Amino acid sequence: MTSPLLRSARCHANLAGATALIASGEIHGYLFFAEGYHAVPVIGPLFASQAVAGVVLGLVLARAARRALRLAGAALALFSAAGFLASDAVGLFGFHDTLAAPGAVLALIVEVAAGVLLVL
Repeated sequence: MTSPLLRSARCHANLAGATALIASGEIHGYLFFAEGYHAVPVIGPLFASQAVAGVVLGLVLARAARRALRLAGAALALFSAAGFLASDAVGLFGFHDTLAAPGAVLALIVEVAAGVLLVL
């Protein structure tokens, strides 16, 4: 039997992770539409996909905290962060990004936070 305190902590971690996942999706949507990422081959569609997936999965997680959904949300967030770091370090699909890009640091922080919170 799980203690009420532990259940409450898990619930709050899930809601915080879902919120961070939604924020990550919104950041990617903003970058796609307002900052020109829609024009970047391969990366543009990935940004659009991440935006939609982050918001939808975050909303679903806020209602149903199933283990598989939490792991899917954590994977989305952490793979997105890893993709950004790879793009910064060596380039990804011929595109080099940087921590100085608009929203980059915020997106990285939010993605790592979502991943960690959803794994808990």
